[in-house]
Amino acid sequence: MKLSKRGSQIVRWLLVVIAILPSIGFARVAITPYLDPPYSFIDANTYLAAGERLNVGHPLYSLSPGDRPVLFVEGTSTAALLSPPPIAAIWRPIAAVSWGYEAWVAACWVALLGTVAYLVLRLGMLAVLAAIALSFGIGQQLADANVTSFFPGLLILSWNYRSKPWIGAAIGAMGAIKLAPFVVTGWLIGERRWRALAVAIATGLGMFLMGAIGAGPASYGDYLGVAQGAGSSPYSLSHLTGISWFSQAILAIGFVLAIALGRYPRLSFGVAVVASTIGTPALYVASLVPLLALTAPLLEGRSRARTSAERAGATSPLVAGS
Repeated sequence: MKLSKRGSQIVRWLLVVIAILPSIGFARVAITPYLDPPYSFIDANTYLAAGERLNVGHPLYSLSPGDRPVLFVEGTSTAALLSPPPIAAIWRPIAAVSWGYEAWVAACWVALLGTVAYLVLRLGMLAVLAAIALSFGIGQQLADANVTSFFPGLLILSWNYRSKPWIGAAIGAMGAIKLAPFVVTGWLIGERRWRALAVAIATGLGMFLMGAIGAGPASYGDYLGVAQGAGSSPYSLSHLTGISWFSQAILAIGFVLAIALGRYPRLSFGVAVVASTIGTPALYVASLVPLLALTAPLLEGRSRARTSAERAGATSPLVAGS
């Protein structure tokens, strides 16, 4: 029995609900026991604290008397921030307004769940299965409100508009904030998208300059000390294998493979996304959400199939005579 257009739309939105409900459930479980900062939306609280410290002239990577408390992950580092300075510079104006924290959390939820909804509406059950498979990580990401919430959408945009140089801005910004996403430039090199690569490099440099202006040039030296002294996360490949350099090796291998596979764009893109996601030393379950972007190449095939069907319908005798 063929559904009407309205019926098909209802089914598609029901699939969206099915796709996001498990993630919201996991987020609720993660948030409920910790209703007050620094335990609710942990990473947003960490960013807020970093922005506040800069706004009052306090050191970025250590706490001073009167600073907002942050949650320290045992066994990694005692630094008050484990990210490069650009994210703290971004948070200076956000921390300066009373509603900045709430706006950031809302934006993270809209960006991540909106990406899931977009994929489900375009791909149907394939996207539902992908969202359910990653639902625990998505839920954790919603509970953390980390900047990585924006990465799946940015990666999908980068694939969908890969012929446009401006996608380099998205890749460069992700790399400047989290470093590991710079691996995705291997895909740009492999496909010889030189203008997009130039934009990515320029954006990355611009973000680093912004970090130097917003957090002070010395903050990069402080960050290098933090990065060298910080241990890998309990879920990182380095920690799981006991090989200290294993995560970094995955990033390097993924970068080279993405370049080498440039003749096969989908494979090159997929390798770059996987390597940049699992190769970070700060790997947690929530860090897996960029893997949603592995569905992006499927969107192209679905669009072509839909266009062909529409053309076939437009030229059919029934449609022509209606």
